[in-house]
Amino acid sequence: MKKIVILLCVVILQLFGFELGKKLPNLELANKDGGYLNSSRWSAKDMDAKVNIIFYVDPDMKDLNDDFAKELQKLHLSEKELKVFVIINMQASWIPNMLIDTVLDSKQKKFPEAHYVKDNGRVLVKKWDFKDDDYDIVAVDASHKVIFSHSGKMTPLLSKKLIGKIKLLI
Repeated sequence: MKKIVILLCVVILQLFGFELGKKLPNLELANKDGGYLNSSRWSAKDMDAKVNIIFYVDPDMKDLNDDFAKELQKLHLSEKELKVFVIINMQASWIPNMLIDTVLDSKQKKFPEAHYVKDNGRVLVKKWDFKDDDYDIVAVDASHKVIFSHSGKMTPLLSKKLIGKIKLLI
């Protein structure tokens, strides 16, 4: 019976996101795998703020959490305190990449403090267990330990919870 309960807990953790407290391993997106919009290499080592938030986005869901992104803007935090990375799962959409690039340019203007990154080969799905064809939000501390994880639309309660964690860590 104990083994069944443990197995169920493991399955539930895998279905509902990242394990809190787990440290994300180093990862890089470069060349054919992706990178920043200017084609330079992105590395998990770039997440060097006290709190780092990753929005892993299916382009078809690009506006799903704009309200939460606006709440983060209102905090007016420095990049030493908070860094936001919007990583686009380029293979999660039927939309041509050229059109996605146009949308990314406009999003970068709307949210200039965010760092936009392309994942051209579902690398974060394979290496970090992000959900494919979804909108994931993961927050990590300076040591890359997961402090928050959510898939889908952020509710006002979840937004308040994550903003509270950010304020405690900065």
